[in-house]
Amino acid sequence: MRSDLKLQVSVRKLACVLDPALDGDGVLLLDVDAASVSVTALATDGDAIVFAANIQVIPTADYDGLVGRLLPSGAPDPSFSGDGLVPFDGRAGHDNLAALMLAPGGRIYVGGDG
Repeated sequence: MRSDLKLQVSVRKLACVLDPALDGDGVLLLDVDAASVSVTALATDGDAIVFAANIQVIPTADYDGLVGRLLPSGAPDPSFSGDGLVPFDGRAGHDNLAALMLAPGGRIYVGGDG
């Protein structure tokens, strides 16, 4: 396992300038307990940032999905699964989250294959 692995989320304003409202500099690094991680989708509703990612799980080397919800400051949203992160382990084998959509009522839809 790589102890230095971080999941990076950055937010830019329309002029492509990093938005310092997110974690003070516009770039957020989250520690994840995985061998590899890649963010595949990102959305915001103004109250939160929601992302979908794919992670390689240790020690099985299986790939699973991860959905996270962050407050505008970049802190994990404790109202979302207690720690802001929800692992997604679909069927046996590799799971790949590829799309994300926010819907009314706080619903989050993710799509992919696995």
